[in-house]
Amino acid sequence: MLLVPGGLPGDRVLVHREDRRAGAARATEWRLSKPSPDRIEPICEVHAHCGGCDLMGLERQAQERAKVGLLKDALMRTAGLSEAELDGLTMTSAPQSFAYRNRLRLQIDAGGRIGFYRKGSHELVQPKRCHVAVPEIDRVLARLRKLTRRHPKALGGFAFVEVRVSTSSTSLYFELKPQVSWVPVESTALLATLAQDFLVRTSADRAPQRYERFDLSERSYLYAVPGGFTQVNWAVNRLLVERVVGLASTAGSTDFIDLYSGSGNFSIPLLAAGLTGVGVEANAAAVAAASLAAREQKLPGRFVSGDALEYAKQAARRGAKFELVLLDPPRSGIKQGLEHVAALAPSHLALISCDPVTFARDLRGLLALGFCIQHLEAFDMFPQTHHLESLAWLKRAA
Repeated sequence: MLLVPGGLPGDRVLVHREDRRAGAARATEWRLSKPSPDRIEPICEVHAHCGGCDLMGLERQAQERAKVGLLKDALMRTAGLSEAELDGLTMTSAPQSFAYRNRLRLQIDAGGRIGFYRKGSHELVQPKRCHVAVPEIDRVLARLRKLTRRHPKALGGFAFVEVRVSTSSTSLYFELKPQVSWVPVESTALLATLAQDFLVRTSADRAPQRYERFDLSERSYLYAVPGGFTQVNWAVNRLLVERVVGLASTAGSTDFIDLYSGSGNFSIPLLAAGLTGVGVEANAAAVAAASLAAREQKLPGRFVSGDALEYAKQAARRGAKFELVLLDPPRSGIKQGLEHVAALAPSHLALISCDPVTFARDLRGLLALGFCIQHLEAFDMFPQTHHLESLAWLKRAA
C-alpha cells in the first residue's frame, strides 16, 4: 500500500518520489493525473493549509464510502475478518456535515495569536471561521481575538485554548505552556473579563470546578468540567448512545460495568434505562462529575476512580460477572489485559473506538477469547475528516 498525503480516494496520481520505512510507503512527491469524480471544491479558505478537514474535497457520500473502506481494510488486515463477515457493516450518517463540532482546540503562539497549526509545522494559520464548528464557537473566537488585540501579551503563557458549547453554557479552557506553572499576571484581567460570560478554567486551577451540562436524551444528562473529555459531535454521540442502550435492552441486560467510563457517557443512559452498574475511570474530575449527575437523577449506579484494567483484573480474580461489559478505551486501545476484561463478561461486550486499527486489534483479541460479532457499525462522528467512531456488539460464543 502506498500512502499519498493530500490525495483523495478515486484520484489517479503520478508518483515522482516515495519514502519507505518500516514496511510502509509514502509518496513524498506526486502529481494529480486524473481527479476523483467525487471531488468538489472545499468551502474553507484555509483548507489547503490547515489540514484538519482532510476529506473536505470529497462529496459527502464519497466521504462515508471512504471511511467504511478504511474500517473494512483494518478489520480484514488486523482482525482477520473476511469480506463476507463484513457484509453487515453499516454507517450511521451525521445529521449535519458542517457546523457540528461543539468543541474546538486552537493553538496560541508566543505573541498571543490564536489559530491552527499549518500542516507539518508550528506556523499559525488564522481562519476567519471554522466551517465544522458550531456558530457559537466562531462568535466566541471573534470576541477573544478582539480582546487579545488590546492585550497582545495576555495569552503568551498559554499553549492552547479549548472552546466548548454545552447544553447549559460555553466554556474556555486554557492550557499553560510546559515551562509555565502559574497564570501570568498580564492574563488575569483578560480571564476575569471572559469569566463574566463564560465558564473559564486554566490548567493551573485546583479549586472545585463548575460543571457544564450535556443532555444525553430527554431523560438523562451528564456533567463535565471545562477541558474534560466529551465527544465533539453531540448529535452523533446521542445516536451512538441510543444504539448501545437499545442493544442492551434487546439483549435483556440488567447490569453492566463501564470501563473507561469518563463522565458517564454510556453509564448514565444505561442507568436511566433501568440497569444497575459501575463505571471505572482514571480521571478523578470525571468520576466526580459522573457521581454528581447520577445522584441528581437518582440513578442506582456508582463510579470508581482508578485504572480500568487493574480494576478489571481484581474484579475477575474475585469472580465478578456483569451481563454487559463496555469498553471505550483511549485511541491507543488495550494492548494488554483483555483476558481480565473478557472474564467479566459471560454474556455481552460492547467495544467502542475512534481508531480503526486499534479497534481491529482489540476486536481480534476478543474474538480469540471466545466472543462472536452480533452487530458492527460505524458512526460518522467527524464529517469532513477521515476519522470515525466504531461499535462492535459482541456475544459470548456458546
